[in-house]
Amino acid sequence: MSQLISVSDIRLKTLSSPYHEAFYSIFLLPESTRYIVDGTDYNTTTAVALFLSPYQRLEFCAEKLYEGVVRLLKFHGDYYCIEQHKEEVACNGLLFNNAYLSPHVAMQDSVFRKVGQLTDDILDTAGINNRFTEAVRKSYLQLILALCSKAKSEQIAVEAQTEDALLASFQHLLTQHHQRERSVAFYADLLGCTPEALSRRVKAIIGKTATQLVQDQVILTAKRQLHLTRRSIKEIATEMNFDDEYYFSRYFKRHTGLSPKHFRAEVGISVVAQ
Repeated sequence: MSQLISVSDIRLKTLSSPYHEAFYSIFLLPESTRYIVDGTDYNTTTAVALFLSPYQRLEFCAEKLYEGVVRLLKFHGDYYCIEQHKEEVACNGLLFNNAYLSPHVAMQDSVFRKVGQLTDDILDTAGINNRFTEAVRKSYLQLILALCSKAKSEQIAVEAQTEDALLASFQHLLTQHHQRERSVAFYADLLGCTPEALSRRVKAIIGKTATQLVQDQVILTAKRQLHLTRRSIKEIATEMNFDDEYYFSRYFKRHTGLSPKHFRAEVGISVVAQ
């Protein structure tokens, strides 16, 4: 990995294959765009910042593709640990690593321009490597994350006014039980509905089926275990109620495109790991 943080300008049409990297990534999209993350379709209607955790798979849809240049900021977990800085910017579980929220955040034009200016500031320091410049770069990055976390929190507060009770209950149960139960029927039974009815409701509200949401939550927890702990893959598989580490590895690779061993090698073990 040549750079732990970088800023670049790209044309979306040059992304001939899905974006799938070991970095935390932020795309600044100035116009409405349709994109797919881990198999789920999203549409934006205004300028947004799009947030990806390591090895989430992103595809842009050609029929609704921004023609100009977009800004991409990416950083490795070894450079800036979002778990370690959760008190300052509160982005972990808000901007990154949340199976229930859309990956993008809309913001006022003034905030979008400010975030863009901060990425310019990071770009201006490229190639200057000393401890003072690194401190400045990390300050710029932290401010970007804080501004976007604030915008996302405001967006969630508005959406909460129309929160669906069944979906909220499903999310609560899934958070509690996903490490032991991966069957939609289990959750539907607790909620007093059929798996089909639950899936239709979830799909209508957040664009994912109930099965997708369960899978996303399981993979999210697996990634956190691989990145934030020093547990062996076998120990993680046992804790997450897989029959053995080989079944866990196949499940993980089917949904992420790489093995748990490869994921850990590329993303690394966080400095907060115990």
